[in-house]
Amino acid sequence: MACSDEYSRLISIYPLSEDQIPEERMKLEAHVRECAECRADLEQWRDFLNVIRPPEDLEVTQWVKESVQANVMKVVRKRMRQHLMLRLSAACGIAAAASAAVIALALGLFKASDPLLGPSPATEALCQRRTLSSDRQIDVQPVAQAETWVPDKQGPPRPPPFEADFHRIEDSKAAIVFLWALVDEAARGDIEHADVGTVIALCEALRQRWPDTWQAAKSKQIVSRCYEHRGNVEEAHRAFLQYIDALADIAWRQACDRGCSETNANRAAINAAAYELLAEADRLMNVGDLLRARSLCETVAIRYPDTRYSLRAHKIAGQCYLRMEQPEAALDEFEQVANNQGAGSLSREAWKRVVSTRIGMNEPGTAIETVKDMMHHCPDTESQAWANYHWGLTLFAQGDYHDAMKKFRPLSETSNGPYAEGAARMVQELEQRIADEVFDDLIR
Repeated sequence: MACSDEYSRLISIYPLSEDQIPEERMKLEAHVRECAECRADLEQWRDFLNVIRPPEDLEVTQWVKESVQANVMKVVRKRMRQHLMLRLSAACGIAAAASAAVIALALGLFKASDPLLGPSPATEALCQRRTLSSDRQIDVQPVAQAETWVPDKQGPPRPPPFEADFHRIEDSKAAIVFLWALVDEAARGDIEHADVGTVIALCEALRQRWPDTWQAAKSKQIVSRCYEHRGNVEEAHRAFLQYIDALADIAWRQACDRGCSETNANRAAINAAAYELLAEADRLMNVGDLLRARSLCETVAIRYPDTRYSLRAHKIAGQCYLRMEQPEAALDEFEQVANNQGAGSLSREAWKRVVSTRIGMNEPGTAIETVKDMMHHCPDTESQAWANYHWGLTLFAQGDYHDAMKKFRPLSETSNGPYAEGAARMVQELEQRIADEVFDDLIR
């Protein structure tokens, strides 16, 4: 590359690091305004992220419009989009309607055997079947062919309606959108259990048709999600790790093709793999699969030690332990991040979690000592205010009203501080408590 490897490193982490050093972001943004090559590299890396993210993050881009087959009648596409938009907008609002528009455009990529005849029966059946559970309130009769898949007495078994439609797609990106739509249907229970196996087979067909592409790797994530819907957790976990390995390999090869050094190519592979591992761990934690989420965090910590990704993994693992009501294990995870001097904002957040966990464990003495440690390690104004506020809450819980007042009153006097309003309420409460104590002493 004509530019230094430093700019290649900044490009590889620019879209991923939520807490990237501001100076580095400004440096890269100023550079790409002048350097066309690095600007193209950054756009290509952003395109990659658009591929690996779930389909709800995808937008209708130019490739969708350019890939629509010329022999598909405009009236066919319009009818299909209106059908999906009408039903999904009635069921779940504008956001679902936007998703339906993406799916309808993807369906518009199919080749019709005769454009004058409109969409194929299989495609129309799929449109009839795209419904949420709340659609039962809508007076729409589903197509029988779309609800069941039974052997024909006069011939071999018919494939599910969506299988034939998938093979009409001529664009790998559209194929991924289509498969994700089927996975979403499986999550809602809109397709039969047997059809999930067909989705897995279609993912294999995608890899054979478009090998060595981001979409081929992404199909393995779809396989993982299918096994998850079947309740086969072990196969889902194994398939997801295969997806991560494939994703890292493609990221490494693409970085090498762009002229990156081996070091920066390895960094690109780590960024791609760790980003997806943490995103999946966060998803699993939010749906309550805490054991799998914690397992993925351990994978990140083992594979990518001494990186900010491992610090984020410890943070998510700590949150999982808290939900599993294991505060001691959670503290171990949070403290590994809090005591890392290079963790920056992650360290400040971890200190807050350590203090909150100590308070939740009803250990006021230990909590106050932890607050003091936090104030020593986090000298910034926001962290100091947060620590003083929670120090005051701990003293209040102990009944030490006078010392608590010393913490809350300065905070209440800051006109635009983040804790001014809450501190002012605590001052009023403490003044009342202290007045009651004085009155009780007088009448004794």
